[in-house]
Amino acid sequence: MSFAFKKFTFFQHTEVQGHAYPKNATCCAPSPACVHVGCDNGSVQLLDSSFQLLASFPAHGYRVQEAIWLERGALLTLGTEAPGCSSATIKVWDTRKLLASLPQHPPSSHPPPSTSLPPLRVCKVFGPKLPEGEITALAAHEGAHVGATTPASGSAAPPGQPPVTVAVGLATGMVYVLTLDAPLPAPPLAAGAAGQGKAGGGGG
Repeated sequence: MSFAFKKFTFFQHTEVQGHAYPKNATCCAPSPACVHVGCDNGSVQLLDSSFQLLASFPAHGYRVQEAIWLERGALLTLGTEAPGCSSATIKVWDTRKLLASLPQHPPSSHPPPSTSLPPLRVCKVFGPKLPEGEITALAAHEGAHVGATTPASGSAAPPGQPPVTVAVGLATGMVYVLTLDAPLPAPPLAAGAAGQGKAGGGGG
Protein backbone atom coordinates (compact mmCIF):
# COMPACT_ATOMS: atom_id res chain seq x y z
CA MET A 1 0.00 0.00 0.00
CA SER A 2 1.35 3.42 -0.95
CA PHE A 3 0.35 6.87 0.19
CA ALA A 4 0.59 10.09 -1.80
CA PHE A 5 0.54 13.56 -0.35
CA LYS A 6 -0.62 16.61 -2.25
CA LYS A 7 -0.16 20.21 -1.24
CA PHE A 8 -3.18 22.52 -1.49
CA THR A 9 -3.04 26.30 -1.47
CA PHE A 10 -6.08 27.67 0.32
CA PHE A 11 -4.91 31.26 0.81
CA GLN A 12 -2.82 33.74 -1.12
CA HIS A 13 -0.19 35.41 1.03
CA THR A 14 -0.07 39.19 0.65
CA GLU A 15 2.15 41.39 2.78
CA VAL A 16 0.69 44.76 3.79
CA GLN A 17 3.30 47.48 4.12
CA GLY A 18 2.92 50.24 6.73
CA HIS A 19 -0.06 48.67 8.47
CA ALA A 20 -1.37 49.76 11.86
CA TYR A 21 -2.32 46.31 13.17
CA PRO A 22 -1.56 46.51 16.90
CA LYS A 23 1.28 44.39 18.25
CA ASN A 24 -0.64 43.77 21.47
CA ALA A 25 -3.64 42.26 19.66
CA THR A 26 -5.34 39.33 21.37
CA CYS A 27 -8.26 38.65 18.98
CA CYS A 28 -10.01 40.01 15.92
CA ALA A 29 -13.49 39.97 14.40
CA PRO A 30 -14.00 41.11 10.78
CA SER A 31 -17.19 42.86 9.72
CA PRO A 32 -18.37 44.21 6.34
CA ALA A 33 -17.19 47.72 7.29
CA CYS A 34 -13.95 47.11 9.23
CA VAL A 35 -11.84 44.71 11.26
CA HIS A 36 -12.30 44.84 15.04
CA VAL A 37 -9.09 44.06 16.91
CA GLY A 38 -9.14 43.41 20.67
CA CYS A 39 -5.99 44.27 22.62
CA ASP A 40 -4.37 43.25 25.87
CA ASN A 41 -4.93 46.75 27.31
CA GLY A 42 -8.73 46.42 27.11
CA SER A 43 -9.23 48.52 23.99
CA VAL A 44 -10.81 47.63 20.65
CA GLN A 45 -9.32 49.13 17.49
CA LEU A 46 -11.21 49.47 14.21
CA LEU A 47 -9.09 49.01 11.08
CA ASP A 48 -10.00 49.53 7.44
CA SER A 49 -9.25 47.14 4.55
CA SER A 50 -5.65 48.45 4.42
CA PHE A 51 -5.26 47.83 8.17
CA GLN A 52 -5.14 51.54 8.92
CA LEU A 53 -6.62 52.75 12.19
CA LEU A 54 -10.10 54.26 11.90
CA ALA A 55 -11.06 54.52 15.57
CA SER A 56 -10.62 52.87 18.95
CA PHE A 57 -12.58 52.70 22.19
CA PRO A 58 -12.03 51.22 25.68
CA ALA A 59 -14.07 48.01 25.88
CA HIS A 60 -12.84 46.34 29.07
CA GLY A 61 -10.92 47.57 32.07
CA TYR A 62 -8.05 45.08 31.78
CA ARG A 63 -7.98 42.83 28.70
CA VAL A 64 -10.06 41.83 25.66
CA GLN A 65 -9.93 38.06 25.29
CA GLU A 66 -12.44 37.19 22.54
CA ALA A 67 -14.45 39.06 19.92
CA ILE A 68 -17.28 37.93 17.61
CA TRP A 69 -19.12 39.93 14.94
CA LEU A 70 -22.85 39.18 15.03
CA GLU A 71 -24.83 39.06 11.79
CA ARG A 72 -27.36 41.51 13.21
CA GLY A 73 -24.67 44.20 13.08
CA ALA A 74 -23.12 44.27 16.55
CA LEU A 75 -19.78 43.38 18.10
CA LEU A 76 -19.66 40.94 21.02
CA THR A 77 -16.56 40.98 23.22
CA LEU A 78 -15.45 38.95 26.21
CA GLY A 79 -12.85 40.47 28.50
CA THR A 80 -11.82 41.11 32.06
CA GLU A 81 -12.07 44.31 34.05
CA ALA A 82 -9.22 43.37 36.41
CA PRO A 83 -6.53 40.68 36.65
CA GLY A 84 -8.02 37.24 37.16
CA CYS A 85 -11.06 35.51 35.74
CA SER A 86 -13.62 36.64 38.33
CA SER A 87 -14.28 39.91 36.48
CA ALA A 88 -14.93 38.26 33.10
CA THR A 89 -17.66 40.17 31.28
CA ILE A 90 -19.49 39.87 27.97
CA LYS A 91 -20.41 43.13 26.24
CA VAL A 92 -22.26 44.00 23.05
CA TRP A 93 -21.34 47.11 21.05
CA ASP A 94 -22.89 49.00 18.13
CA THR A 95 -19.69 50.01 16.35
CA ARG A 96 -21.67 51.10 13.29
CA LYS A 97 -22.63 54.27 15.15
CA LEU A 98 -18.97 54.91 15.92
CA LEU A 99 -18.01 54.55 12.25
CA ALA A 100 -20.89 56.78 11.17
CA SER A 101 -19.65 59.57 13.46
CA LEU A 102 -16.15 59.62 11.96
CA PRO A 103 -15.17 62.40 9.53
CA GLN A 104 -15.09 61.37 5.87
CA HIS A 105 -11.50 62.55 5.41
CA PRO A 106 -9.66 62.14 8.74
CA PRO A 107 -6.15 63.60 9.02
CA SER A 108 -3.53 60.98 8.17
CA SER A 109 -0.65 62.54 10.09
CA HIS A 110 -2.06 61.77 13.55
CA PRO A 111 -3.90 58.64 14.75
CA PRO A 112 -7.54 59.20 15.72
CA PRO A 113 -8.12 59.63 19.46
CA SER A 114 -9.83 56.99 21.55
CA THR A 115 -13.60 57.44 21.61
CA SER A 116 -16.03 56.57 24.37
CA LEU A 117 -18.70 54.09 23.24
CA PRO A 118 -21.41 52.89 25.65
CA PRO A 119 -22.16 49.15 25.46
CA LEU A 120 -25.60 47.94 24.43
CA ARG A 121 -25.47 45.00 26.81
CA VAL A 122 -23.26 43.96 29.75
CA CYS A 123 -23.34 40.48 31.27
CA LYS A 124 -21.01 39.03 33.90
CA VAL A 125 -19.94 35.47 33.13
CA PHE A 126 -19.51 34.19 36.66
CA GLY A 127 -22.07 34.54 39.43
CA PRO A 128 -22.70 33.13 42.90
CA LYS A 129 -23.85 29.77 41.47
CA LEU A 130 -21.31 29.50 38.65
CA PRO A 131 -17.80 28.37 39.67
CA GLU A 132 -15.01 30.45 38.16
CA GLY A 133 -12.38 29.12 35.78
CA GLU A 134 -10.01 30.12 33.01
CA ILE A 135 -11.95 30.93 29.83
CA THR A 136 -10.57 29.16 26.77
CA ALA A 137 -13.32 29.44 24.13
CA LEU A 138 -16.30 31.56 23.09
CA ALA A 139 -19.08 30.93 20.56
CA ALA A 140 -22.31 32.74 19.74
CA HIS A 141 -25.53 31.63 18.03
CA GLU A 142 -28.17 34.04 16.78
CA GLY A 143 -31.62 32.51 16.94
CA ALA A 144 -34.07 30.86 19.30
CA HIS A 145 -33.04 29.59 22.71
CA VAL A 146 -30.80 26.55 22.38
CA GLY A 147 -30.98 23.77 24.98
CA ALA A 148 -30.77 24.70 28.64
CA THR A 149 -29.85 28.35 28.89
CA THR A 150 -29.18 30.73 31.72
CA PRO A 151 -31.00 34.02 30.99
CA ALA A 152 -28.73 37.02 31.34
CA SER A 153 -31.72 39.29 31.92
CA GLY A 154 -35.21 38.89 33.29
CA SER A 155 -36.90 40.40 30.23
CA ALA A 156 -37.91 38.46 27.16
CA ALA A 157 -36.63 39.32 23.73
CA PRO A 158 -38.88 41.68 21.74
CA PRO A 159 -41.04 40.10 19.00
CA GLY A 160 -39.06 39.55 15.83
CA GLN A 161 -35.71 39.87 17.63
CA PRO A 162 -34.35 36.41 18.53
CA PRO A 163 -31.89 36.34 21.42
CA VAL A 164 -28.19 35.64 21.13
CA THR A 165 -27.02 32.44 22.82
CA VAL A 166 -23.40 32.54 23.99
CA ALA A 167 -21.36 29.48 24.98
CA VAL A 168 -18.32 30.07 27.19
CA GLY A 169 -15.82 27.21 27.47
CA LEU A 170 -13.58 26.82 30.51
CA ALA A 171 -10.24 25.07 30.99
CA THR A 172 -11.98 22.78 33.50
CA GLY A 173 -14.10 21.26 30.72
CA MET A 174 -17.24 23.11 31.80
CA VAL A 175 -19.33 25.08 29.29
CA TYR A 176 -21.64 27.87 30.43
CA VAL A 177 -24.50 28.83 28.11
CA LEU A 178 -25.90 32.35 28.51
CA THR A 179 -28.76 34.06 26.70
CA LEU A 180 -28.48 37.75 25.84
CA ASP A 181 -31.89 39.32 25.35
CA ALA A 182 -32.85 42.96 24.78
CA PRO A 183 -31.52 45.52 24.15
CA LEU A 184 -29.83 44.23 21.00
CA PRO A 185 -29.98 45.57 17.46
CA ALA A 186 -32.47 43.87 15.18
CA PRO A 187 -31.07 41.60 12.46
CA PRO A 188 -30.72 43.43 9.12
CA LEU A 189 -33.50 42.77 6.61
CA ALA A 190 -32.81 41.47 3.15
CA ALA A 191 -33.54 43.82 0.25
CA GLY A 192 -36.72 41.97 -0.72
CA ALA A 193 -38.03 41.78 2.84
CA ALA A 194 -37.35 45.47 3.39
CA GLY A 195 -39.26 46.37 0.25
CA GLN A 196 -42.24 44.27 1.28
CA GLY A 197 -42.27 45.89 4.72
CA LYS A 198 -42.37 49.37 3.22
CA ALA A 199 -45.11 48.39 0.82
CA GLY A 200 -47.22 46.91 3.60
CA GLY A 201 -46.78 49.99 5.77
CA GLY A 202 -47.86 52.34 3.00
CA GLY A 203 -51.04 50.38 2.36
CA GLY A 204 -52.25 50.82 5.95
